[in-house]
Amino acid sequence: MGKRSSTRRRPTERKQLLQPKNLAEEIALVVYDESRREMRKYFTASSCIATTRVVVDLFEHFGFGAAPLHVDTSVWNPAWVSALRCGDQPSYSLSKEATDRWMDERGAWNIGTNEAAMDEPVRHLVAYIPALSCVIDASIDQFNRPARKINLPKCVRFSIEPESLNRNYEWRIQRNGCWIHYSRVLDDRGAWRLSSDWTGNAGIAAVQGALIRRVEKLTGRKGAG
Repeated sequence: MGKRSSTRRRPTERKQLLQPKNLAEEIALVVYDESRREMRKYFTASSCIATTRVVVDLFEHFGFGAAPLHVDTSVWNPAWVSALRCGDQPSYSLSKEATDRWMDERGAWNIGTNEAAMDEPVRHLVAYIPALSCVIDASIDQFNRPARKINLPKCVRFSIEPESLNRNYEWRIQRNGCWIHYSRVLDDRGAWRLSSDWTGNAGIAAVQGALIRRVEKLTGRKGAG
């Protein structure tokens, strides 16, 4: 009788991070597995600036380019996604009361940074990783609203074409029945750089140290410094 395989089934998001096998992918795997838990020791869920700083610095520590990407982000719950797929959506001409009624009747709901004032200095920050041609959002779970059926993973990654960064490009992905919509903020002035969550504090240093040690243990590779 053959031995039963002990390999556990991995979540789809994590499975994507394992192919192909190289150092950049290993770093992405550590970000997926470890970053949110470490971040929550020092920061609240709404910590996209500090989280992105940690992700960018982690890749740069091991010699990979990385950059913050300022985006507007919206999340539609499964009921809204289902309605849209059936061609059922509220008209833009509806009053707020009528739109709210449409949502209540269907259990449809969404949340996003585009609900904030347009002069909000920072909407949402994610990390662009050129070596992987992807964006990593390691604080997407701040949009979770279980009562509204929005239950997102702790981290998402999606592929992008580099040339799309030069225009007001939009990306939409689906996770756990929800649609997540990103659009680049082109009038960005780097306001996050003025935040202490970007300039650095003890919490960021602690998380960076923990993740660097994890990558070194996993890969046997030392960073550049």
